[in-house]
Amino acid sequence: MFRSVLTKIRAVFGILICVIVLLIIGVNVYTYIGIRQNEADTRRSLLQIIAGRIDKDLTAETAALNELTAAYLADGIDIFSQDELKSYLSSIRFLSLIQQKIMNAAAADCYFVSSPDLSSRPPGTGIHLVRFSPGAREIYELEQFIKFPPDYANAALSDEWQVFEIGGVSYLFKVYKLSLTRPPARDVRIGAVVRLGRIAETPEGAELYYEYPGNALPGFEPQSRRVYERVSLSHTPLTLVGAWETRAFVLPAPLAVITSLGLLALITIAASVLYISRSFKLTEYKEQIEKQKDELRYLGMQIRPHFYLNAISTISSMLYLERSDDIQAYIAALSEYLRYLLADYPRAGGRGTLSTVAEEVKHAADFIKLQQIRYPGNITCIAEVAPEVSDVPMPRLVVQTFSENVFKHAFRYGRPLIVRISAEAAEGFVRIRVDDNGDGLPEDIISGGKHSGTGIANVRRMLELQYGQKDLLKLSGSSGPGNLPQGGTRAEILIPREVRDD
Repeated sequence: MFRSVLTKIRAVFGILICVIVLLIIGVNVYTYIGIRQNEADTRRSLLQIIAGRIDKDLTAETAALNELTAAYLADGIDIFSQDELKSYLSSIRFLSLIQQKIMNAAAADCYFVSSPDLSSRPPGTGIHLVRFSPGAREIYELEQFIKFPPDYANAALSDEWQVFEIGGVSYLFKVYKLSLTRPPARDVRIGAVVRLGRIAETPEGAELYYEYPGNALPGFEPQSRRVYERVSLSHTPLTLVGAWETRAFVLPAPLAVITSLGLLALITIAASVLYISRSFKLTEYKEQIEKQKDELRYLGMQIRPHFYLNAISTISSMLYLERSDDIQAYIAALSEYLRYLLADYPRAGGRGTLSTVAEEVKHAADFIKLQQIRYPGNITCIAEVAPEVSDVPMPRLVVQTFSENVFKHAFRYGRPLIVRISAEAAEGFVRIRVDDNGDGLPEDIISGGKHSGTGIANVRRMLELQYGQKDLLKLSGSSGPGNLPQGGTRAEILIPREVRDD
């Protein structure tokens, strides 16, 4: 019954533990996914904000470039007038307008007006009006780019911003090409240049990169601990790329508290299950011990009844033979024997099923004394107990059983009988031997067969219940396996010196 109840309790608590574990794992996984998703949304939002700012700055630069173009179309022809004074004054006015625009520019590094294809002058020495912003870099290289534009710059004259590089630095440029038909005929380019690193501030904890077709910017190799987000920029071939270092996941404080409480609950439940299991096992074990004790008492009682009948029969025989002195000695010895025998009952003030080695040997010797009175002059008894084992506890009525067997199987009236009972220490055990010089035990009794007798079978069972071992009794005789070379019978009993707590 206890095992069934314990199994059910374990099953219920096991299911509860599984539910709590799944809840803790589920909540933490859900929170982890949510936090990572929020981080990704934040990164995309931040990148979109930066892209919006870039689009806004480029739109402002496009508007400024459109104004310069409109102004040039209204007054720009005079810049290329053959009247040098008029051309000079027009250039001054237009440079002033460019200077004004560059000072108010949102992101441009420079504005320029260039006409490098005058047939009357060497290449690169045409009219070039340019103004740089205070934060401009690579000024000389930019001037060379304006004077000697590469083929792709001439081919990229459109409304979109295009990309070029100078010394590993990326720039955006936008150019309007005007073809003038009035003399002097010429092509004029009006444009603006913007450095990429200037139009966007890098957010904290991130790095910005710009991708465009045919070019992988330095440092843009994917790394295992980085996450990337991308946003395309309007009116450019660029894709803005943000790179963030992956941060270690930190459990939010409320969730950490919940997780801690869940783990505490798991520990508490596990401890409760262990405690309940132990309590049930202890209760079941105590019941088993009580059953064993009851069985021990019952086995002990089975050993006694026939002795009472024999004692009454002996006294009756001695009365018939008028052996009054022997009857008096027999009754005194019988009283001593019965006092120990009846002490087994708790209601008689006894100590339960355990005695000591010394008391057991004395009780067996008392039984033989009764036989000595019954058969005077025929029986000799020698009892020896080593002092170091005299107080070792052992079950009652074990040694007496083999004292009785001596007279059942070895004694013949008229033939001297010697019985020796000894108890000594032997490697963690107390070795008790009952030896006699009789005819020995039959083979069936020595081997523990079905005819071995109730007394010996009960002793085997008693020792097994008390000590949990099956090899504590060994019988040897002169007529079977394990014969003694000197003849007779030997019963050897091993009593563990370390007795179980129960």
